[in-house]
Amino acid sequence: MRLKKLINIFFVALGIGFFVKLLLEYDLSAIATDLARVGLGFGWIVLLWAVMVAADTASWYFCFGAARGQVGFWRLTLIMTAGQAINSVTPSGNLGELVKGKYLAEHTTTAVTVSSLIIYNFMYTLVTAVMVLAGAACATFLSQVPTWLKLVLWGASLLVCGYTVLLVVILRRGLAEKVIRFLRRIHIPLKNPEKWIQNAQQVDRDLREFQQKYPRDFRLTIGAMVVSRMISVAEVWVVCLLLARPINPAVAFFIMAVSQLLFWVFALVPSQIGVMEQGSDSLFAAMDYQPGTGFTFELVRRARRVFQIAVGLLVLLYLALSYGKRKESEPQEVKQLAPSASKEPGGTP
Repeated sequence: MRLKKLINIFFVALGIGFFVKLLLEYDLSAIATDLARVGLGFGWIVLLWAVMVAADTASWYFCFGAARGQVGFWRLTLIMTAGQAINSVTPSGNLGELVKGKYLAEHTTTAVTVSSLIIYNFMYTLVTAVMVLAGAACATFLSQVPTWLKLVLWGASLLVCGYTVLLVVILRRGLAEKVIRFLRRIHIPLKNPEKWIQNAQQVDRDLREFQQKYPRDFRLTIGAMVVSRMISVAEVWVVCLLLARPINPAVAFFIMAVSQLLFWVFALVPSQIGVMEQGSDSLFAAMDYQPGTGFTFELVRRARRVFQIAVGLLVLLYLALSYGKRKESEPQEVKQLAPSASKEPGGTP
């Protein structure tokens, strides 16, 4: 536990160090002038983010199979927004999945909750890996990208694709049940372990059979995820356009691919603060852009993330309050039902 805390402190310090370095390195008045160019155009970036959330939610919505009608699309959108906000501010970027699971469990079973989240995150990894590979392909034909950077991107892309293939194999071999049985072997206390195993078996069946049983939902899940990832490319293009440094779609694909790899590599840095700014600054410098371009570019995207986190935390507060009210009302509902039940034939007076 202490080692984990030290690692987290190290990565936070690393990110803050990069951020401070960039602030000291560049003329802040020039940065502010560049940011002022965005102005009301920031509304377009917020709009793209809103459409991205809708696409992400649609992708998750079609992961439920036969249980899809158990939770409404609007409710799922709120859960998605809150979960993504928590993912953005926590080390490793996955604590938000627990938040999603908690509030989704109000509407469906544990097995459906777990399997839908695993299917969604697998689809995210699969489509994102393909998009990163597409970014590497685009970089091959970009003269402004140094050869060494093209090779690094290709190598990283192939590693990600290999990881995705390995993930497919693991999921098809009954990962969930194996994890539960492993926890029992090392004597981790589980309440009602047989129920855990039954749920795990159901999750494994859902993962194996999703594509075969629900081919239309599978295609829609992939399609919505592709739309979401394409919007992330569009955001790169729009930000550069607003900063008066227009780029073509191939460069936008390339920048998106590098940003995604930085996100994965520095997942332990909360919100990737500092490392994304330094990474984008080095990336734009490698393509011979004016010094500070990458830093300014990332500051605009950082502003969008701050807006996203603020909205997500407000949504989380709403979900928590409504969850608490439902919990408080449950005992009252039981008390109201009890007298009527005692009057039924065979009931205890």
